[in-house]
Amino acid sequence: NANFNSDYGNWYLGTDGATPAGQFDFMSVVLHEIGHGLGFAGSANVDGAGFGSLFSPPTVYDLFVENLGVSVTGYANPSLVLGNVLQGSGNLVWNGANAVAGNGGAKPELFDPNPWNPGSSYSHFAESYFLPGNANSLMTPSIGMAETIHDPGTVCLGLLEDLGWGVNYEYGCIEDACTDPFACNYHPDACTAGSCIYCAETCVSLTLFDSWGDGWNGASWEFLDEMGVSWASGTLSSGSEFTESFCLNSGCYNFAVTSGAYPWEISWELVGANEGVITGGDSESMSVSFGDVLGCTDPIACNYDATACGDDGSCDYYYSPPTNLLDTEWYVEYDFGCDGDGGIAIWNLSSDFTFVSSWGSEGNWSLCGLSVTVLFESGTTEYNGDYDIAGGYFEGTMNGSPDNCFTMSPVVEGCTDSTACNYNAYANVDDGSCNNQAAVVDMTGANWLLDYDGGCDGSIADVALALFYADNTWDLPDYSNDGWWTLCGTTLELWEGAELWYVAEWSYVDFNFSGTFYSSSGVEVGCGDLYLQVEGCTDATACNYDASANTDDGSCIYPTCNDPLACNYDECSDPISICYDATACYEASACTYAIGWSLGCTYSDAINYDPTATVDDGSCEYDMPSICGSGTYYDAVTSTCLPDGTGTGGGCPGDLDNDGNINTNDLLAFLAVFGTTCP
Repeated sequence: NANFNSDYGNWYLGTDGATPAGQFDFMSVVLHEIGHGLGFAGSANVDGAGFGSLFSPPTVYDLFVENLGVSVTGYANPSLVLGNVLQGSGNLVWNGANAVAGNGGAKPELFDPNPWNPGSSYSHFAESYFLPGNANSLMTPSIGMAETIHDPGTVCLGLLEDLGWGVNYEYGCIEDACTDPFACNYHPDACTAGSCIYCAETCVSLTLFDSWGDGWNGASWEFLDEMGVSWASGTLSSGSEFTESFCLNSGCYNFAVTSGAYPWEISWELVGANEGVITGGDSESMSVSFGDVLGCTDPIACNYDATACGDDGSCDYYYSPPTNLLDTEWYVEYDFGCDGDGGIAIWNLSSDFTFVSSWGSEGNWSLCGLSVTVLFESGTTEYNGDYDIAGGYFEGTMNGSPDNCFTMSPVVEGCTDSTACNYNAYANVDDGSCNNQAAVVDMTGANWLLDYDGGCDGSIADVALALFYADNTWDLPDYSNDGWWTLCGTTLELWEGAELWYVAEWSYVDFNFSGTFYSSSGVEVGCGDLYLQVEGCTDATACNYDASANTDDGSCIYPTCNDPLACNYDECSDPISICYDATACYEASACTYAIGWSLGCTYSDAINYDPTATVDDGSCEYDMPSICGSGTYYDAVTSTCLPDGTGTGGGCPGDLDNDGNINTNDLLAFLAVFGTTCP
C-alpha cells in the first residue's frame, strides 16, 4: 500500500519527463514506491542500543545482501555485530546474479548510513553510488526537484529478476527482455536490452501455456530442493503463454504443478532438466536434475549412484561375474526362518537382466563380482547372496534379514532317489532316469587304474590310481579330481561336482571299463580304460617277474652268483651252504671274476672246448661214443672199452665205474681217462 499527499502543491503531474524547477516529478516517485511494493525492501532494523536484527525467517531480499562476501543472514540475529554491519560499514552490496550482470559485473552498493535511518537504510541503492541523472537512480533514497526518471534501469530490473519476477509482453515484443544471446533469458523478440540473467551454474527455462488464453486460473508451479526449500515458483497470471527464465544451482529438485479451475487448459515445457526437454500438464510432481548429477539410479545395479537424481542409462548389471548366469536355469531353495522348512523354485535368468520363476513371479537381477541380487517385480522380496567358488553355488539372505536364507545353484537333472543304483548326489531335479540294475562288478573291492588317452589313438598320456568308496564317492589320490559314481549294470558314470566327467562300459572280454572323458561343458576331451590294479614284480629281468602285474610292489628278486671262485659269490644262494635261501635264484651269468679270468669249457676233448677260457664253468659237453666206439662203454675199473651190458656194474649206460649206479664216481671215472682229478 502506498499513500500520496494530493494536497502537496509541488507535485509535477505531467508524464513527459519535463519536470520544472521547484517541483517533484510525481511519476518518478510513484514508480519508486512501486519498486518497494514489488519487493525492493528488506527486513533489517537497528534499535536504539545498536542491536541489528532480521526477520526470522528472512525475506527473499535479505538473502541477496552481503557484507565483505558474508551474507547478512550469516551473523548472529540479533547482535551488535549485525548492527555494526547494517549501519555505517559502507560495505553492504547486492550479490544477485542478474543485478550484478545489469551493473556490468559489479555488485551494486546499498544505502547504509550511520546512524540507522528507518525506512531508508538498507532498502535502497546508495545515493553516492547512483548519482542523480544515472539510469539506475530510481531506487536511491531521495529525489531532487526537477529530477525525472521513468525507467527502473538494468540494475533495478536485475534485482527484481533476482527476487523472482519475470518480464511482460507489449505490442508484439518483450519489454525489458534480454538481447544478449549469451544470457539465460535471451529472447530474439526483446524490445530493449532489459535485464539479462547470467547464471553461474544452470539456466532454467520454463514456458507456461493456457489453451483458453486466460492464464492458469489458480494453478501454480514450484521447484523444491531435497531439503524442501523452495527455489522458484510462479504461475501464468494471464494470457496464453509466458516464459520464465531463472538460475538454479546444480542438483536435484522436485518440480510440481498444481491444478487450477480449468486443469485441462494447462500445459508447460521445461528446458534444461535431466539434460533435455520435459513437457506435462496440471497436477504433476516429478524429480528433475540440473547440472552434472545424473547417474545410475537403479539400486540393484553394480554402479548404483545414491547421489544421482536422474538416470543417464549407464546402469551396469553384470560386472566381473565368477560364473555364467545368462540364459540358464537355477535351482533355488528358500527358507523363511532358516529352520530347514522352506521351499524350492526354478529361476530362468535372461540376458536382459530379467527373470521368471517356476511359480510365475518376475523381476530383475544383477551380478556384481561375487554378489548376486534378485529383486521381485512386486518389490516385496529381494535376494542378496555371495558366490561360493569351491561349491559352485550362491548363498545369502532375503530382505536383508539373517533369519531368511536361500541357496541358488545350477539346475542338475538326474536321479534323486538315493536308493537307486544311478543316484546322483549332485542332481536337484529328477529326470525320471532312476533304475536298480545289478552292478557288474564290485567297485569297492579293489584298487583301480585309469588310463587317459587325449587323442583316443592308443597313446596313453597318464595312468592314475582310482579309488571307489561304499558311499558312492570316488577320487584320484594323486590328483584333485573327485566326485560321485554310479554303476548300473555295465554302465559306469563318474561325476565331478555337478558335471558328468567319465562314462564307460564294462567288457567281459578284457574285464575292464572303456569310456569317454567330458569337459564341464559336455564336450568329449579324451578316452580312457579303467581296470583292476594287480601288484607284483614287473621287471622282466627278475627271477620272480609277474607278466600279469601292472603295478610294481617292490618284490622283485634278482639272480645272484653261487660260484665260490667268483668275486660276487653269494653263499646263501649256494645249495650246499648252510644259509641257503630256497627263494633265491642264481645263474652263472651273474658271476664276476678277477681281471684276466674267462669262463668257458676248458677241456679239449669236449665238443664245446673254449681255448680262450681260463676258468671252467662246467659247461663242457662230450661225445661218449667217440671214446670207445659205438656199442661200447668205458670201464674205469679195467680202463678198457667193453661192449654195452658186459661191465661189472651191470652195464647201465653212463655207469662208467660199473658199480650199478650212476653217480659222482662215474664222473670221476670219466675224468680219470683224461688224467684229471677233482678236489
